[in-house]
Amino acid sequence: MAALTFVLGMNFFNVAFADEEPEVLSVDLEKSIYFALKNNPEIEQSRQERESARWQLSQARRQSGFNVNYTFTGERGKNSSLPNEDENIPGLPLRNTFNHEFRITFPLYRGGQLKNLRRQREFALNEADLTLEDTKQSIRSQTANAYYDILRCKYTIYIYEEEMKTLQEHLSRSTIQYKEGVVARSDILATSVALANSKQRWTSARADYKKALATLNKLMGFPAENPLIVDEELSYTENDLILTDCLEYAEQNRPDYFSTLYAVEQAKYAVEEAKAQTRPAVDAVAKRNTEGDKFFKTNNLNSWGIGIDVSWNIFDNGVTDASVKDLQAKLKSAESVAKNKFETVRLEVYEAYTDLKAAEENIKTSGIAVSEAREEYDLCQLRYIEGVGTNLDVMYAQDKLSEARTNYSDALYSYNVAIYTLEKSMGIPVDNDVPDYVAAQRDGKNSDEALKESEIGSTPE
Repeated sequence: MAALTFVLGMNFFNVAFADEEPEVLSVDLEKSIYFALKNNPEIEQSRQERESARWQLSQARRQSGFNVNYTFTGERGKNSSLPNEDENIPGLPLRNTFNHEFRITFPLYRGGQLKNLRRQREFALNEADLTLEDTKQSIRSQTANAYYDILRCKYTIYIYEEEMKTLQEHLSRSTIQYKEGVVARSDILATSVALANSKQRWTSARADYKKALATLNKLMGFPAENPLIVDEELSYTENDLILTDCLEYAEQNRPDYFSTLYAVEQAKYAVEEAKAQTRPAVDAVAKRNTEGDKFFKTNNLNSWGIGIDVSWNIFDNGVTDASVKDLQAKLKSAESVAKNKFETVRLEVYEAYTDLKAAEENIKTSGIAVSEAREEYDLCQLRYIEGVGTNLDVMYAQDKLSEARTNYSDALYSYNVAIYTLEKSMGIPVDNDVPDYVAAQRDGKNSDEALKESEIGSTPE
């Protein structure tokens, strides 16, 4: 980055409101982003979705292990199957029957169903990892946008403060000249109306500033009315970014794009899992069954067995085939989404880069316009005092000065927001470096190991 820097020149005041608490939080951009990444509920929601994906993977893995099942049945009734009992004998006594069954099963062969389910869940966890990173990047960009909106609102208040100040000075001079019979009363009325309009715009600007503070509070996870102090001013630092470099970086780093690739992999394994349902399922089984007329007695039945259970759904009237066709269609859809996301990423980078360069040009142009508008206003004011200019000229020059200042403020705001929008479109990491993460996955690391290897450092306190 080059070192050329412009800062809005003004002796600004602290904007205060009567309902603020004595204790206020002073924040800059870095601190605002830190609080947002720490407290924002959208990030917490994405984090819990990642946790859910992790436990779904654990569930899929455990389906390949032993399964122990216990069944108990307790009954009371007549049992004619016992020795020396005849169900036709009147007054046959009621008896208790207690049955215990223990069953241990272990899957030997499921046609690849369990393996494919496990691979689906692994890629789902990968997708959740990158979705969490994408959410963090979005919150960072939104927080920067809200922060710079506060700075823009601050400068807008300053613009109308300056406007009211110059209009009040002009009104005082006009009043003196009117009393001396030099100007008409219409000049005083016109200036008074302009001053009243300026006060209304100033009031609206203060309201916008307060709402901008509330927006930043929400992003940082604080109550909307939480008092904040933001002392920074809008500034411009020249950049040396090149579009082709930005596009290339985005193609290798956008987490939401790689999430769509992982979604494609999930869809592929979902198809294979559905196909596996047409193959037989083989389980190793060990079981024991006891029955007696008391809870722990085995006087009626005491048996055990070890063997293999085989089940095969030979004909299901085309249900499985229809499921496979459905999943194949979803696979093609996922591939289309990934392809579209790739083009969307490139478009977003191009748009953000274009906005950045346009704002950069506008800063230079509007900065010159502010100086020229100020000079024009001073000349019109001098001509009016000397009696060779009109009040309308002064009012028009004042409007132009305020407009030029507003354009300069908007250009600075757009430029700074465009920087973070471009960072978001490029996939500049917060915690998870996508290329390192993907490489770790290819090397056979699990999701937690890949995250640890891709971590770029903790957010500064």
